[in-house]
Amino acid sequence: MDIYKVSSTGVSINYLPQYIAEKNGYFEDLGLKVETAVPNPWTKVLDDINSGDYHAACGGIWVPNMYTAHNVRDYSSFAKISSRCPFKLVSRQEGPFNWKDLEGKTILVPADGGASAFIFLMGTLKKNNVDTNSIRFIHDFLDHMLVECFSNGTLGDYIFTQAISADKITDMNRGFIVAEMATEGGEVPWSVYYSTIEVAHDERNLNGRFALGIQKGLDYLLSHEGKDFTEIIREKWPGSNIQTSVETIDRFIQEGMWSKSIEINKSEFDNYINYQIDAGIIDQSIPIDKMVDFDVLKYVKEHKVM
Repeated sequence: MDIYKVSSTGVSINYLPQYIAEKNGYFEDLGLKVETAVPNPWTKVLDDINSGDYHAACGGIWVPNMYTAHNVRDYSSFAKISSRCPFKLVSRQEGPFNWKDLEGKTILVPADGGASAFIFLMGTLKKNNVDTNSIRFIHDFLDHMLVECFSNGTLGDYIFTQAISADKITDMNRGFIVAEMATEGGEVPWSVYYSTIEVAHDERNLNGRFALGIQKGLDYLLSHEGKDFTEIIREKWPGSNIQTSVETIDRFIQEGMWSKSIEINKSEFDNYINYQIDAGIIDQSIPIDKMVDFDVLKYVKEHKVM
């Protein structure tokens, strides 16, 4: 049994395939004992994998893309765990919504897991021809802090936050969901696993075996319903509304949050790169072959029937 350690930027509902794989013993079947940690601050995921103490980081693909684009360090992205942005835009006002409604307003954008929320929101605004210079962004605080202040009615006109947090706000009748990025944002490799080049070349094929476990968790998820995961919901998000979370999972399945494969394909990769360019994080496209380890996908396809 090989130990495989993952440093994750958070505990998110869109990471559900991994939680299913852990619960159902798929990793153990592949000779892996998976251990996951969520460091604080989230940026420590890079320290964790750079030091060799952890094998992979789980989070936004924007991080390895940015480091490679600026010639800081090369990383290997090898498996996708979610294919849509899981955030929702919550307004204080109910009724018809247009992206230009945000002009001249204050938007809260939590930064728990890094810059991904801001990158995606900025790219969406620019694609909808919104004057971003007229918007006041507050994005240097943790999710629970901004959710509390928004819910109290004293800060922000809108909040752009994770599905679980957005649902909590609406459950308290403190806001209205006006846009869901799972449908608005299109298909992207929103959350991926990436490692150092050294781990990618490990002769034990640790990344391939781990990715196969994720694929098995993904297959299980897409053949079931949200109600089948109430135990995981209670464990990972204690205190959350179970029925609301179940409905979110069902809606995510319908909206394509999880595609059928862990593959990071070119069209969605380029889509996310364009979001990063719009946000000013990078200034030009990156060839997918420079960022993605397709040997892992080949291994998963060859062994998926096992």
